[in-house]
Amino acid sequence: MVLDSNQSQRKAVSNSDGRPVFHKQANKPIDSEAPALSHSTVHRWLGFIGAMTITLQIGAEALLQADPNSSIHRFLGLVDPKRARTQERLKVLSVARRLLHLQTLWDRQFLTCPFFARFATVARPP
Repeated sequence: MVLDSNQSQRKAVSNSDGRPVFHKQANKPIDSEAPALSHSTVHRWLGFIGAMTITLQIGAEALLQADPNSSIHRFLGLVDPKRARTQERLKVLSVARRLLHLQTLWDRQFLTCPFFARFATVARPP
């Protein structure tokens, strides 16, 4: 979503046919009464992740110590300027993108110690 200027936050929380994505609660079927994922939730998630600048810095340093050939220092995390109304938000989105890239590299390097151990930052099929 951050990469594609045509992908909106509303589209990110909708199925391909435009129906909203519903929150699946354990042991309950998904129906029209289930809470739908809001586009503002994605906005807040990206803001939360993008504010983790110290986590990005320390994580990148630790990854480079474990793997000096890592590409983490070459990844700029550029974001389409159409994705944000302000330079501050653009910077937040860039940090979020770099942190999610760091997560990918980290999880490959440290198989038994995930970067975000308790966050659902990656969609995995059940």
